[in-house]
Amino acid sequence: MVWLDDVQWGQDSLAFVAHMLGAQLRAPSAVLVVATVRAEPLAERGVERELLAELRARPDVEWLTVGPLARPHWPALIRELLG
Repeated sequence: MVWLDDVQWGQDSLAFVAHMLGAQLRAPSAVLVVATVRAEPLAERGVERELLAELRARPDVEWLTVGPLARPHWPALIRELLG
């Protein structure tokens, strides 16, 4: 598993994901790539927005939209994080 966080800030991260997906076509292997992206900064990051659009268009990419954590769940998260 490869996890890349906040890929909206880096063309290199997105290029790496595209490279890994291309490598899967040549030599399939058991790998999961998880990349997180924040939508708001993309308005000012044209290159990253285009790279993400290219990735989203691929048939081997699954895109999930995750909303914010509901306020009633905040205390449980805080307890879990603080131990």
